[in-house]
Amino acid sequence: MVQLKTNKAFKQPQRSEGRFIVATPRRLRWEYDKPFRTALILSGDKVSMSYPDLNRKQTFDLNRDPTMKAVLDTILFFLEAKPERVSARFAVTLAGTEGDTVRLTLIPKAEKARAMLARILVDVDTGRGVLTRIQLIEPDGDASDIRFSGHLLDQPVDEALLTP
Repeated sequence: MVQLKTNKAFKQPQRSEGRFIVATPRRLRWEYDKPFRTALILSGDKVSMSYPDLNRKQTFDLNRDPTMKAVLDTILFFLEAKPERVSARFAVTLAGTEGDTVRLTLIPKAEKARAMLARILVDVDTGRGVLTRIQLIEPDGDASDIRFSGHLLDQPVDEALLTP
């Protein structure tokens, strides 16, 4: 994956590169290799954040950290992509299609959510059934553009990669 973070405080977008591994149930690894190595690992209600270059690691129990739980529940919310749950929280419209790619626009329904996130653009490759891009646009114009490529589906995963 490649993430570009556009922020008015910086002239150029900040670019990060890494990989994203998802396994059921409730397990993921969100890892950046560049510009700095970091890894977020979720397994059930256990989470770790590691910073190998700094030789630091933090662990969290989501049952005791409501803020971290809210962040990870939101990530999982999109990964699970249950249509009834998405439509309960977002106004969803078809923004366009190009080949097998469908772009959806999601506008948060809750006023509190709209204060933090103006809209989300999601690209899905319907032929392969994979997410290819997410754009998170904040009310002030700052944005994160995350592009996923090199999808490997239904592959065995080294359990050590998913252990907080």
